[in-house]
Amino acid sequence: MRGVANAFRQFGALLLVLMIGSTPLRTASAAPADEEVADPAQALEFVDGLATQAYQVMADHALSMQERDARARALIDHGFNVRYMSLLALGSYARDFDEKKLDDYETKFGDFLCGKYARLVENYGVVRFRAIDAEQVGRRDALVHLMIYRKGDAVDTEWRVRMFEGEPRIIDVQVSGLSLMQSERADFAAVIKQSGYKGLFDALNTYSVDKPI
Repeated sequence: MRGVANAFRQFGALLLVLMIGSTPLRTASAAPADEEVADPAQALEFVDGLATQAYQVMADHALSMQERDARARALIDHGFNVRYMSLLALGSYARDFDEKKLDDYETKFGDFLCGKYARLVENYGVVRFRAIDAEQVGRRDALVHLMIYRKGDAVDTEWRVRMFEGEPRIIDVQVSGLSLMQSERADFAAVIKQSGYKGLFDALNTYSVDKPI
């Protein structure tokens, strides 16, 4: 899939190894009483801790590639709501999937995120992460500003956090105003239109850093 903007290709690679459909609103509004509202301070601590763990995994050269992949995937499963994000990336096409196919797709989507970004984070020479601040956005989310430092420069990223059953989970990442979920949704739709669902599953299965999806 080649529709991701150049700025996202350059910097989105840095995001995931810790890594809706609409652009986050910066103004807060009241949430219904039964909705969980993400606390910005809690979201800040959560993202900062996840980023620290991710860097420790990538910096540990004693680990084999398989061990790093397994630990990176565990961090993704812990830090991100993979089901929620996978459905957003699939969009209206999700209606064509039964539960078994959705489960298979969710697993492949999680592996795709891990494979796509973990190696790129390593290749881009990340030296550290630092969570700067957080704010409430929308009715119930928190947006965490995370600096990603590379050799010679730094990238300002934004991580959207929502509560699910009392636990904070990342549901989107933005770099230079570009949304991970919006980018993937557009790219997935393009592949489905061109090659069908089999084409999407094949692309998720065979993803490598040399074949952008």
